[in-house]
Amino acid sequence: MVQVAFAEVSATHADEAEHGREEVLQRLVQSLDSYQASARSDRASFAKLIESAQLVLEIDDRELARRLGVSRPTIGRWARGETAPHPIGRQGVLRELKDVANERLKIHHNYRRRAA
Repeated sequence: MVQVAFAEVSATHADEAEHGREEVLQRLVQSLDSYQASARSDRASFAKLIESAQLVLEIDDRELARRLGVSRPTIGRWARGETAPHPIGRQGVLRELKDVANERLKIHHNYRRRAA
């Protein structure tokens, strides 16, 4: 009896966690879209966005560098705000981050649909 109750509670918490994760991913996609629309050119805001995206997407410098075709140290410099791609070049970076976020959203959506 206790094991059944524990399983029900665990399933509820897992579902709540997945829903929360989905919301965070959706907010990241919105941030990426709004950054594109605003066409900001300052390195500090770009660095914050890169750092936040890596945290939310659970993607390290090496994987992001591979996806973007740049070196790992380049990603580190972007995340620290030391450098940033040209504002026009940032669109490709933002697009790739958005693609990764949408991939993760799709996975979470499929998970929730199977669980229902």
